[in-house]
Amino acid sequence: MPMSAPTTSRSLFRALFSVLTFVSVTAVAAPASLPRCALESWSAENYHAYVFHRGPLDPADQELVEVLASAPAKLGVNLLVATVDVDETMEPTIENLWLAQTSAEPPWMVVQSPSSIASNSAIWSTALRTPSIGAVLTSPARQRITEHLMEGHAAVWLLVESGDPVRDEVAIDTLTGTLRAFEKSQSQPRPSPGTKSATVAPLPLHFSVVRVTRDDSAEEFLLKSLVPVNAPSPMPTAYPIFGRGRTLPPLVGRRLNEESIVQACQRVLSQCTNDLRETSRGSELLLGADWQSRASHSSNQTQPTNHPATIAEAISSKTAGQGIGEPNASPPNASKRTIDWGWLGGFAAALVLAALAGFGIVRVWRSK
Repeated sequence: MPMSAPTTSRSLFRALFSVLTFVSVTAVAAPASLPRCALESWSAENYHAYVFHRGPLDPADQELVEVLASAPAKLGVNLLVATVDVDETMEPTIENLWLAQTSAEPPWMVVQSPSSIASNSAIWSTALRTPSIGAVLTSPARQRITEHLMEGHAAVWLLVESGDPVRDEVAIDTLTGTLRAFEKSQSQPRPSPGTKSATVAPLPLHFSVVRVTRDDSAEEFLLKSLVPVNAPSPMPTAYPIFGRGRTLPPLVGRRLNEESIVQACQRVLSQCTNDLRETSRGSELLLGADWQSRASHSSNQTQPTNHPATIAEAISSKTAGQGIGEPNASPPNASKRTIDWGWLGGFAAALVLAALAGFGIVRVWRSK
């Protein structure tokens, strides 16, 4: 016996409602993992570099300023540059930054990290010259960190050694051993022989480790940009780094143990939310890479970093003064909350399906 029109309409409505609920819940409840979300969507907070000078800069100094100012476009570094003439009227915060310098002879460079801007303090100050420019823009450890992040590693652990060989070897053994065990525990099961898989397996979960010593002059800028650790004596310190150079709070001394390492790894692998970005306050590293290009490719493709071979090479191929601020201008704070595009996409899909369902129901009722 054929079903009546109301019965058919109710059946159609229930079917459409079930499909709508499944698709919308699936789309909304599956946000991206933190490493991928941070790499693709979290813009690195900017460092601010001020070049204090007296009167017009001579051509050689102007050339160095141009190298700094063109670095964001050429090298992908998160750095804003401004020149400040100390003989002109300065903004109070900039003037205080200048007056806090000791034995400073213009041209003089002062760098603030994102975490030091609020306190109007500097992490780095030096005479403007080619070696100091190079120390700001890159270092061996930062290049290795960038390469690993670009290769799709979930996080890079930066181990700052204490200087005590025994403590340092215990720390590195604990860190690497725990990371390898954690990787194995989180590895995706492979299909059984003879079964077919319709999806491409993701990159194996991987954490890498980069070691630096506290007295490495090439890493002085990196060490000063990290969140300071108040310890009575130097202890091995490990910083988990993910995304485009964001760190979680470090593990120091006895806290550098298996339990704390696993907890940090689990936090890195948690689901991506804007709230987590606001609460994961560690350091923000100054790194250089073509992050947007990396984000546009699948995570199983390696993208090369974009570092100059030497600072001299950067000078010879510089662009014309891109990004130089006006005298006495303070670079704006580029910190922004990111939009959870994955959630919005799911919501949009739900709206489209709801509209289609409503249209179908109206058509059925009108046909009676």
